[in-house]
Amino acid sequence: HGEAGGTARTILELVEEDGKKVEKLGNSSGSAWRVMNLLEKKVCASISSAVGELKLTYPTVSRSIDELVKLTIVQEVTGQKRGRIFAYGAYLRILSEGTEPLRDQPQNAGIASGHTLSRPA
Repeated sequence: HGEAGGTARTILELVEEDGKKVEKLGNSSGSAWRVMNLLEKKVCASISSAVGELKLTYPTVSRSIDELVKLTIVQEVTGQKRGRIFAYGAYLRILSEGTEPLRDQPQNAGIASGHTLSRPA
């Protein structure tokens, strides 16, 4: 439970810190805040999916995402010009901490490479 509680606290701190950045946007902060909240729930979204979920116009969502990218809150993850997907990068990194595959952990290196544990005679 301790690890989950720590992760939850870290996420709350991140969202609070990022929220303060969004508030400084002035007039566009409301829409940007809504997009950020959507990405908290979904972690990744396209502009089109955000338009559908939030019932905002495409230009409004696009502008909000551009602002969130400038604030380094959101990152584009496909590298494409069309059909781009945006992620709440730091949020995703926090969620994935401690979920690395076993083969990458040193204490399991022998097992992952096919070695078996031998019992003492």
